[in-house]
Amino acid sequence: MTPKHQAVIDRTLHAVHERAHLVVQSLHPPGKEEPAQGDAAKHRSQEEQMEALRASTLGCQLRWIAEYVEGYPAAKEPERKQRWTWSEEVVVRGGMRREVYAVCAVVYGSAAGGNAWSYPRQCQHTDLGQLLHAALLQFYHEYLPADQLVSVGNAAKEIGIARQTLHEWMESGRAKWISEAEHDVMWLDREEVDRLWHIKRG
Repeated sequence: MTPKHQAVIDRTLHAVHERAHLVVQSLHPPGKEEPAQGDAAKHRSQEEQMEALRASTLGCQLRWIAEYVEGYPAAKEPERKQRWTWSEEVVVRGGMRREVYAVCAVVYGSAAGGNAWSYPRQCQHTDLGQLLHAALLQFYHEYLPADQLVSVGNAAKEIGIARQTLHEWMESGRAKWISEAEHDVMWLDREEVDRLWHIKRG
């Protein structure tokens, strides 16, 4: 893994760990001692703590994503099924897209809980956002049909809204999208376009 990607992963793990600690503190009854972390955790060096975070589920997922972007084989293959009419296999679910979305649920997750999350404003310009979007784009090019990605302009036409409205939905987190940094282009998944079409029609 490149040093740049390792630094992005370490910063992300540290930020999530700090937020988790803050959440635990805020849920602890006032006036009582904080839950004990255990002697081993108290005496860990910063390097030992970071190694533990890298070995966590989130740490492994981030490593898989970075390695995938760097050209290593995908750590998780998607599940497939046969499309009988054309006698070809198509991706159903899973694979590296699932790993990216699992990371997004933790890092960008909503206080509403569950898997509710949306990209923060301009996240595609952050180091982490660029890494996640690069992995998604690679997944689509590698496993899915070419027409699975729809341009913002075409998506807006299909949904029946103005392009500016769709951009506002994307910025507010109402619509999920994929950034192609190399060409400064954003795409929507065909399934996302269909979902937004149904929402607009109530």
